[in-house]
Amino acid sequence: MQSQQQFQSKQLELNEIIENNPGLDEKTDQIYFQYMDALNGLKKIKIQDVYEMKSIRRPPQLIERVLNLLTILLKENYVDQDNWIECLKLLNDRRFLDYLLNYDISSITEEKLNLLQPIHTFDEKIIYSSSFFVYQIYKYILAIVKQREQPKQKVINQIGQMKQDLRKLQKYIEKLKKILGQTE
Repeated sequence: MQSQQQFQSKQLELNEIIENNPGLDEKTDQIYFQYMDALNGLKKIKIQDVYEMKSIRRPPQLIERVLNLLTILLKENYVDQDNWIECLKLLNDRRFLDYLLNYDISSITEEKLNLLQPIHTFDEKIIYSSSFFVYQIYKYILAIVKQREQPKQKVINQIGQMKQDLRKLQKYIEKLKKILGQTE
């Protein structure tokens, strides 16, 4: 069965990567799935959530700080300043969610990573209770920063993606076996 061979091949490849990068396996799942959860959260944001945020003349400080970090993340030559107007410009771009969904984590410079460090100090419960939109942005920035902080960030992404592919292949193989009337 071709699917079974694909599965075994991917499993061998994954095992080799893990062997060559000891200690990454435990971190990988947590960091990768936190990132995937953050991406799924972004996909739940509705245009009304963005409009609601844009309608706020002067947001609470925590909301402004989270969105300021988003501006730092997405702007190329960002000058470190708390500026709600810059945040609104970003929200006015209809494609900004697409930018986030397709963001290249490896493009974050050390300087930008340092500017994003305050994300670790925010109180998640307070953000969660303040705004659905801001909470999803917070989770995304936190996941991106945690992933970028890892020395072998690209390997972590590769392992996470391979594990996800293996699970899909395994489910596919199980379905095929049921269809063919085979059991293990």
